[in-house]
Amino acid sequence: ALEQLIPNHDDMFEDVRGLGLMLGVKMNEAFDARSFVAHLRDHHGLLAVSAGQNVLRILPPLVIEENHIAEAIEKISAGARSFAEAKAA
Repeated sequence: ALEQLIPNHDDMFEDVRGLGLMLGVKMNEAFDARSFVAHLRDHHGLLAVSAGQNVLRILPPLVIEENHIAEAIEKISAGARSFAEAKAA
């Protein structure tokens, strides 16, 4: 599901990395993952962490359901839109 973010937000995301539930989304060098993580937490209620300067790290619980995945993807997508808009302003 994270790979669907790339074509929808190709200005922000470059690649999905990792295996299983330990995943990271490499962000474009123009965006700081730590700032995006704070934006997701403060404006969209999603907890994530950064790995380095340009990777958004996703570590969901082992007992995750499909509806939780869909909700997280929607929050990341909405966060990407609002974060990019704020950066452009």
